[in-house]
Amino acid sequence: MTNGIKCFAAQKYTKEGGGNQDSQFNELELLLRNYLQRTNNGMALFALVDGAYYNEDRLKQLDALVRERRPRSYVTSVNSLQGILHEIAAGR
Repeated sequence: MTNGIKCFAAQKYTKEGGGNQDSQFNELELLLRNYLQRTNNGMALFALVDGAYYNEDRLKQLDALVRERRPRSYVTSVNSLQGILHEIAAGR
């Protein structure tokens, strides 16, 4: 919990494209789509994506599903997570 907001994450590290890797991408896409409909204001969602599979085009696809209003969702790498958590803790 950060600044009263529960934080949930789905983490995927995917090296290259293919059948099962595409399924992992589809899981994240569905998770982000469902989160857009969420009404509980006390939870934030992080889709942590790392690896060569998450190229610019795939990141754009996932970014298009980010919820901009609170509670927000985020598509980011695990290396950027701490900075976002600091922003949430500061109330931004």
